[in-house]
Amino acid sequence: MKKALSSLITLFMLQGCAGYVGGDLEDVVVDTYLDQCRYTPAYYEMKVYTDAVNDYADENISGIISTYTLGLFPTYWLSEVNSKVTIEAKGKEVYAREDVSRIHTFYGILWLLFLSDDSVNALRADEGSGLRVIEGIQDRAVAKTLNEMPDSIDINELCVTYLDL
Repeated sequence: MKKALSSLITLFMLQGCAGYVGGDLEDVVVDTYLDQCRYTPAYYEMKVYTDAVNDYADENISGIISTYTLGLFPTYWLSEVNSKVTIEAKGKEVYAREDVSRIHTFYGILWLLFLSDDSVNALRADEGSGLRVIEGIQDRAVAKTLNEMPDSIDINELCVTYLDL
């Protein structure tokens, strides 16, 4: 009985999920990170707003089906998230942009045989936070902003604050 229970728990933990970003933040390479403003005040403050939530596989019907079938029944879910980035200098907005992204979520261990987590669009996942959509969208929004912001804004004088939409 004890062996069967431990096998069932192990199988439940292996159900797996994979997520990918599409839309405005697709193919954005995250290779630069900024200090948070609460630790390093700077002349320019980048504010990143998003309505993204981490996916724990219990927020939609696909995740619930996959959970109850222990990941053996592969399912898919598409959701949309919004993000907005502003850059302020001493409280005055000097730059702003908005993005709409699609989150493609694949639930079940069978998907993990075919999907790669090495893709630039892949979202990280772990047992504690599920699919890390919030961090993925925030990091991509910052990276895209750094690539598109005006040259007059000095990246060395920039810090970031993360907020909810």
